Amino acid sequence: MKTTIQFTGRSLVVLAAASVSACGGGGSGPAPVMNAPSAPMVAGYDLSLGTPSTEEAARKALFGGVFEGLPYYSPDEEKFADVSAANQELNSEIEYLPVAAYDTRADKAWELGWTGKGVKVGILDYFNSNNTIDSHGDWVSVVIHSVAPEAELGFERLDEYPRRSAIFNQYEAGRKFEESGFDIINNSWGIFRFTRDSDGNVTPSELEDFDQLASDFAEQLIQESLTDDDADDDRENVLWIYAAGNSGRVCKPRTVDYCNFFGAVEIELNERDYTGVNQLIWVGALEDEDSEELAEYSLEAGQLASSFIVAHDDVLAIGDAAGTSFAAPRVSGAAALLRHKFPNLNGADLKQVLLQTAEDLGPEGVDSKFGHGRLDLLNALSPQGSLRPK
Repeated sequence: MKTTIQFTGRSLVVLAAASVSACGGGGSGPAPVMNAPSAPMVAGYDLSLGTPSTEEAARKALFGGVFEGLPYYSPDEEKFADVSAANQELNSEIEYLPVAAYDTRADKAWELGWTGKGVKVGILDYFNSNNTIDSHGDWVSVVIHSVAPEAELGFERLDEYPRRSAIFNQYEAGRKFEESGFDIINNSWGIFRFTRDSDGNVTPSELEDFDQLASDFAEQLIQESLTDDDADDDRENVLWIYAAGNSGRVCKPRTVDYCNFFGAVEIELNERDYTGVNQLIWVGALEDEDSEELAEYSLEAGQLASSFIVAHDDVLAIGDAAGTSFAAPRVSGAAALLRHKFPNLNGADLKQVLLQTAEDLGPEGVDSKFGHGRLDLLNALSPQGSLRPK
């Protein structure tokens, strides 16, 4: 799921546990290749180049580190000795690339030396402690690593404080990530207007006082931001990325601002001119590898079109999962490559470059369904002209 706001105070909003969920897997597909000019020029942005790595280093890093030697259980319950073995068996038709590297064209960025090296990506999710890659957070991590294999991944468990609310857990984890110098924070979980049963299925029951809780929480954030004495420099560099959520079949209208708790909070913050939302991106999911249609389960941009983008959503191989949970980490991986190439872009800058270089889908321009359109990583790595919020 997701939501992106800068947590600047110790706000506690207790929400029903049934409303909190991870945002499952999805369909994927190739995006158009854009040839990058050698010297991008964008007025008002510091596009000083970072130090490139190499394609060889990226491919050598692929599925090493925290993944190396661990058994891999795919979302569709296939079992492999490790992720590398799964990749070799499942992805021969796409040049032995993990599908997220293929459909984002991250491998072309690696050829230019942009691999995410030196960039820290935090993942707030659900993890098992069993030395096996088999949990929702593990699969999210696989997607980010597939795009940015030399990025440094960090992990925080949503259920680390089981007696507290999910809001408290996100706040605490976000603070830890910010204080540790993380650049990107991925949130593939959510709190939704409609509750879920013990099996994780969406029910027809609405979360009690949903709108009032969102309004109250937004007000708390603003009041606490006014009294927060912490320095803002590190926070300005952070980009928060959230999965839109998968309740599109149940929640009508199927928009982030109505169906997602943090989307409703962002609407309240926008009405109060709170600037903390300038460093967040919402990510919806496309239907399948060749589609330009939103997946039936994915929430739409709605009133948050200016912060919304879409991407494909498999985990390791085409068709192995479905959900906005696995679209969001593609954008997180892309943001890591962008920060590697342009280390002086802050969180708000990264957001604008990613959104405004996206491939337009649906009605011309930013729209209430696709927002800015489909992630176009190679276009983001070669921005041209003048970028400003639109």
